[in-house]
Amino acid sequence: MGTTWHIFHSGLLTQAIADQMALLVEEDEQRWSRFRESSELMKLNRCAGIPVEASPETLGLLVECDRWTRETDGVFNPLVGMALRDWGYEVSKFDRPPGRDTSPTPRPAVREPLVFDRRRGIVLVPEGAQLDLGGIAKTWSVTRVVAALLPLTDDPVLLVDAGGDMVAARGDHEVAIEGREGPDAPPLATVVLRESQGVATSGWSRRSWRNADGGEGMHIIDPATGAPAGRVQATVIADEPLRAEVTAKTLVIRPDLIDAVDVAALVATGDGVRTSTRWASVATVS
Repeated sequence: MGTTWHIFHSGLLTQAIADQMALLVEEDEQRWSRFRESSELMKLNRCAGIPVEASPETLGLLVECDRWTRETDGVFNPLVGMALRDWGYEVSKFDRPPGRDTSPTPRPAVREPLVFDRRRGIVLVPEGAQLDLGGIAKTWSVTRVVAALLPLTDDPVLLVDAGGDMVAARGDHEVAIEGREGPDAPPLATVVLRESQGVATSGWSRRSWRNADGGEGMHIIDPATGAPAGRVQATVIADEPLRAEVTAKTLVIRPDLIDAVDVAALVATGDGVRTSTRWASVATVS
């Protein structure tokens, strides 16, 4: 998933339990990574246009993808893998910079819906499209880790962190929000994450690059245009972690939606910082 995971705790969590959680994350990586040719996701992409069998775990995630595609009216769309590849995002970590000599001509994502039959265990990726489960798969995996972790420890303070996408498994937690300038700059704000809530940050600062012709790329694609989103960063806190993840990504693509969201949200653009009406309920320092 191109990130480092942490479990924050008060000292009662054993290494053996942490190792179990790491194994669960590795299993999810092998299912949903776009950067492993042997992953289940890559098999689905190679078979685009052909119905193929999928695991129950993958089908469960695709049900969520379908839900959020409909709820966001297509602003969230997992069928942007082709555009990401065209723009040069083919490595999971930026120790080897992604990019192309020439930026591609943007093309909208395939509008034909992803087809799946959960009862029969069948998935059909539309011909000419590729799945990229990216952030939603990472957050889905965080929720799976939390569900597996809670019965194994009585530690009263637990926070699962996957590269800044976090779920408060037990207790309340104070979290600093990184700005567009990156981790070395002062945080945009500090917030309180309540037990069972999720926080997600999406945007420009960590996974962006410049192609040789000067074209700017990033890991979030606007499905309507097939081009990378702009220099925007969004943070969302929600009772449902997947809502936090999808809403953050949606706001990076459509920052003007900040006035319409019904969760605690912050958007940073070149014009400044804007927040939703619910942001005041979570922010401790601004």
